[in-house]
Amino acid sequence: MSLFDRARLLSFHRQLMADFGPESVEALAWNDRESQEIRFQQFLALGDFSRASVLDVGCGRGDLKAFLEARFSEVDYTGIDLVPEFLASAQQRFGHQGQWLLGDVATGDISKVDYVLASGTLNYRFDEPEQIFQSIERLWQLSAKGIGFNLLKKVEQRSAILQGYTPEKIVRFCESLSAKVTLMEGYLENDFTLLLKK
Repeated sequence: MSLFDRARLLSFHRQLMADFGPESVEALAWNDRESQEIRFQQFLALGDFSRASVLDVGCGRGDLKAFLEARFSEVDYTGIDLVPEFLASAQQRFGHQGQWLLGDVATGDISKVDYVLASGTLNYRFDEPEQIFQSIERLWQLSAKGIGFNLLKKVEQRSAILQGYTPEKIVRFCESLSAKVTLMEGYLENDFTLLLKK
């Protein structure tokens, strides 16, 4: 992610925090908590997260941590995000539970984990059009068992920050990485999830 992309992302979320409040779901760029949880539910088809290590890319305030720990035991959770305000909120919420990293998954020194999950994180518009594929490949490199991520199919108005993708194009790339690719659609009108297993 370029310095410009990073600055644009920080500005975007800080404006949402100013508009809706720092603890709002809107500050995370979600419409509501229900749609956020529906996206999380798609990851459950990836495997059993009990006693598994999980990296949550673009973790926000740790909502995925709470979601997983309500359903699985002994989840070894690490969250990474570029927005320091989100991480500060997550640490206040969870205390010393989990590991919280400030930075970019593409360049950070991050240990390999069982599963890498990214809910909404890859929807940001990049200066480099091929960045989406580099990002997916990086998630794949960091996982021992598999990855899951969701993307928007389209953005209603041309957005300076958000990008939509054609599922078929993303699937083709994912099939170059894994023989076990699952495309999930229909759970939300404008969303799709891809699960890749090792």
